[in-house]
Amino acid sequence: MKEATHYLEAIRYIDNAKSILKTVEGSKKSLLYTDEKYVKQASRLAYTGVLFALDKYFDLKAQKGKRLNENDYINSLKGVNLKMKVYYEEVYRALYIYMVVTMEYYLKKQLKEVWK
Repeated sequence: MKEATHYLEAIRYIDNAKSILKTVEGSKKSLLYTDEKYVKQASRLAYTGVLFALDKYFDLKAQKGKRLNENDYINSLKGVNLKMKVYYEEVYRALYIYMVVTMEYYLKKQLKEVWK
């Protein structure tokens, strides 16, 4: 019973990320989103859903106030399923590195140019 609840909770994160992107103006015409705010929110939410699912699957617990890092998840997946490890690495790169970190870098860079 608990596993089903955790699965549904993880899916809820992903569905909420999709609904954020659906609210973006012009998203019905193209799958290219130019509004950084919504892309960043949706990416973080989807990635959080993936982490939630992995936390519950492996019963991983972080120390108070700290989230586990990427290597903790990779090491947990290595011992169980190498295919899932590869999928996780792809999700990490797509949702976290490319969407969130890269977007923050370019946004800060643009703001510096504006404030010069």
